[in-house]
Amino acid sequence: MKGMGADELQCKWGDDAMGIRSMRWWLGLLAVGLWAVRSEGLMSVKQSGRAVAFYVAPNGNDAWSGRLPSSNRSKTDGPFATLHRAVEAVRELKRQQGGVLKEPVTIFLRVGVHFLREPIVLTPEDSGTETAPITFAPYRHEKAIISGGPHHGLKAHRCERQVGVGGGISRSAGR
Repeated sequence: MKGMGADELQCKWGDDAMGIRSMRWWLGLLAVGLWAVRSEGLMSVKQSGRAVAFYVAPNGNDAWSGRLPSSNRSKTDGPFATLHRAVEAVRELKRQQGGVLKEPVTIFLRVGVHFLREPIVLTPEDSGTETAPITFAPYRHEKAIISGGPHHGLKAHRCERQVGVGGGISRSAGR
């Protein structure tokens, strides 16, 4: 069949036994080729169907990968500490993928208050696509709070007794 053109191939596809065997061989080869293309396409869909997850936790570390929901036992990897670092990680991923995300990305916020020291500025370049969106979500129904207010390092203390406004504390002390 070496060097056989399309016209010659059509002539071989007659009613004779040789033509039917030849046609079956070509159809089999075509089916294998289509299966290979389809399999490769399905592999691509499966790869792009896997979501990328980044995690942010108040006790995280921006030097870590952000790919784990909590720190590992040796405290060498875990979630990011800030939303800013998570947004930058998505930007880095997008650059690595040629400027267009190939899979969905979710930034999961762990329980606690996430203080923003400065605003997060998102531009059109920070957008995902219909097939690869970028989502910010709480992790497993945890209560995550994003606070843009000032953070003064105040810590909450449990009061064992009630304290009234009397006792030398002026009502205008905080004004």
